[in-house]
This record gives sequence, C-alpha cells and structure tokens, in this order.
Amino acid sequence: MKYDMPETLRRQFDGRVKLSCLYCANSVGSTEHVLPAAFGCFRNAPMLPDRLCSNCNNNRLGVLDEQLARCGVEGFFRKYYGIVGRKEHDSVNPFMRGSAGGKRIEARTFDRVAGREVSVEIGRGQATQLCAISFIEKESRKVLHDIPLNPKMTPEELRAAYDRCQITTPCDVALASHPHEREWI
Repeated sequence: MKYDMPETLRRQFDGRVKLSCLYCANSVGSTEHVLPAAFGCFRNAPMLPDRLCSNCNNNRLGVLDEQLARCGVEGFFRKYYGIVGRKEHDSVNPFMRGSAGGKRIEARTFDRVAGREVSVEIGRGQATQLCAISFIEKESRKVLHDIPLNPKMTPEELRAAYDRCQITTPCDVALASHPHEREWI
C-alpha cells in the first residue's frame, strides 16, 4: 500500500516527490506495525506503510520493540501468560536477563525455609524460585546480588556477571536450583 497523497498535491508536484524515512534520509520501503508484532496479530490493526526505510524499521525500531516486549511490565505479562515470540527470534526469559539494553526483571519473596529473600520467576501463572547464585551479606543477611544461571552460560560469562556485581563486603553464597537443574549446574 502506497502513501495516498492528496490529489491537489499530486498534480502540483507531478510525481516529483520522493518520500523519505521518518528517521533518516533513506527511501521508504517498509511497513511498520503500530502495535508491535510481539504482542500478537490484531485484526484491522493500523499499519504505517511506506513511512520508514527497512534499516530503521528492522534495526532502530526493532531494538525498541524488543525492549518493550521483553522488559518491564510487558515482559512480565508475556512470561506470565506463556506468550512466546516468533520462531526465528531468541527466546528470552525476562527474569534471567534483560533484552536490547534493558535490565532483567527482579522479583523476590521471603523464603521461610531458607530464612532469606529468594529470587523468583513467574511464568504460566505461577511463581518458582529462580535458578541463581545469591550473594548474601554476612552481617545483615540481605541478598546483595543474584546471578541467574542457565545451561548455556559459560564459566567466562559467570565470571563477568560476578565481576559486574562489584562485591566488596564479606558474603555467604547460596545456590538455588530445581532438582532437574542440578546436573548441568
């Protein structure tokens, strides 16, 4: 679908007008979803045809769409309701890591058995303890940092995550995992 220029303008410019991207000077040629596709397909959803170049649509706005869909409240509810993205996109658990520069969702609750706060992830309508290493301040027993663990994590990635925590006080360390996760841990 092309941009429908008013007839008076079309006659005045006699086809000499070349539309350019809203974000850069490149030629248009892409259709943008007003409602990000990550939230589903909506019947009669408005589209913006020929307002953006492919690069801006796929790269600039793609990063924004990814952050919106995978972080914060939207990421929480997509995980809560079990909404998955497109097959060609990486699956992201927003409780394990952020996306497109956004931070991961941190949710905690007090575990009476462990006697401390634990990180949880929420998916398909229920909360479960997050597979993570927790660094607990010795004196206050406050959890300073959690490093979520996943089977694809390398030792180098774990070390980098630890270094980012910049722990300077004496800490105890606790590992939280489900029985089925212990083998790869």
